[in-house]
Amino acid sequence: MRKRTGKKIFSAIAACLLAVTGNFPAMAAEIKKVRLRLTAEDFDESGRPEAEFQTDSEAYEVSGIEKNEEDIYEVELTALEGNEFAVMTQSDIRLTGIRASCSRAVRKNGRGTLSLSVKAEGLCDVTGEIGNARFRETMAEWDKADKCICLYGSSYRNSKRIGHPHKTQGTTYDFSPLMRERGIYHYKVYPLSINDKKGIPVESEWLSLDEDRAGKNRMEYADRDENQSGWELCEEGWRYWLKDGTFPQDNWMYLDENWYYFDADGYMAADRTAMKEGRLCRLDPDCSVRGRRSQTSHKAIGHRNMGFN
Repeated sequence: MRKRTGKKIFSAIAACLLAVTGNFPAMAAEIKKVRLRLTAEDFDESGRPEAEFQTDSEAYEVSGIEKNEEDIYEVELTALEGNEFAVMTQSDIRLTGIRASCSRAVRKNGRGTLSLSVKAEGLCDVTGEIGNARFRETMAEWDKADKCICLYGSSYRNSKRIGHPHKTQGTTYDFSPLMRERGIYHYKVYPLSINDKKGIPVESEWLSLDEDRAGKNRMEYADRDENQSGWELCEEGWRYWLKDGTFPQDNWMYLDENWYYFDADGYMAADRTAMKEGRLCRLDPDCSVRGRRSQTSHKAIGHRNMGFN
């Protein structure tokens, strides 16, 4: 008896709606899965890549992106007209492009908004692009990619690599200590991610070094023997010579249980600021930044790493 009464009431309500509107109200379609693509074209002030979220769905759109912590984003999705979000689990959120994971999915505004917490772990693997690489006399020089500060490199003589790979946060590197013999020299420049993942390299123009210039380099660095490393006090300040006969330039080195920063000319800097791991560090008057060496601290130096090999 009650069931029949319920059916009569429902039929009466439906008849009223049909009489007023001419049709039944449409039911919203449920969005049961979400798919987003992550890319990184821009960088923040510290040089870290920033994630962008895109979708080609006709049921919802990306309506807001907020970066809360390092590589963690709050992403807001809004259902388009005639759609609403269903309850979702982690497996219902598909992220493509840059490696990322979703840790939270919460519906808001009824079912019209979905808020996601996404950690973009793959941003540490993003590399940039490098411009033209050339020589200015014996100085390697390249066009800096957007927000790219750090380089990694070595040079070649007659297509044979000489010296060891090195990093620098600048756009130049002085290879003259390695250029003591006549020959054809060049180098390659690689963009590196924060995790030291290599990107597409750029090869420099070739430089023909004659005997006159090679002789000048031999005289200038005559007192530097290969496989000898250590500190040297010059008129301009302290330098640290590496085993391949070169010196760190515009970069950090971990020596004697301290971090030291060397300027573009290879001299130890003091009482100033310098970028390290994407953060601005204050150098002590004794030129050091104290702290334990860690696997990440000697990799993520500068805004965005670059390198040559």
